Amino acid sequence: MKGEKKAVEVFHMPKPLASFKRRMAVVLPKDAGAIIAYANIGKTSRVVEIGAGNGFLTYHLARVAKEVYAYEIRADAYKILSANIKKAKLDNVVIKNGDGRDFDEDSLDAIVVDIPAPEELVERAYERLNSGGYFVAYLPNIEQVKRLYEAMTILFNHVFVISLPLIEYRIKEGATRPKNMQLFHTAYLVFGQKSAQMGNGQKEGKEGLA
Repeated sequence: MKGEKKAVEVFHMPKPLASFKRRMAVVLPKDAGAIIAYANIGKTSRVVEIGAGNGFLTYHLARVAKEVYAYEIRADAYKILSANIKKAKLDNVVIKNGDGRDFDEDSLDAIVVDIPAPEELVERAYERLNSGGYFVAYLPNIEQVKRLYEAMTILFNHVFVISLPLIEYRIKEGATRPKNMQLFHTAYLVFGQKSAQMGNGQKEGKEGLA
């Protein structure tokens, strides 16, 4: 489709993501990289992804982690997700068409969610994560962030929120500068780490989102 081709060019999607089908907003490489890096996802990691959509983040996770369990509740999105992961020939991904809030995997190193109310999953995520593991949420709105942040600081340590604007530059002799059109906001990324000591202290929580 013409719109999909334009999106690939604007966001510089790497192969094979450039050929992935999509019917909804996707996680861009800038956010996928931050999720992988800040959540310390590596070659021995077991990861659950809830709200996998069309599989753009799933692809990045699977190229780094040992195992990825990807949940998608929408039947139309699940169909595209399955086709995209098959096309990418990723054999370390288990795709499930169902409500990821009922995930049954445990001994996990990371849980990454893209759902409207991730605060409902905080306790379950904490129980299923290994010590040192991360709970990560991809959220478009700051109201969602506030609710999740307050819930996470009760159980998780090192809870923090970031967002990553994407600034592209026009390179021209004598006139090199940022391009006129920029992507300032895609989502807020919320991270929390499970450790032996419960909670990161209410002082930090209140100052972080006062």
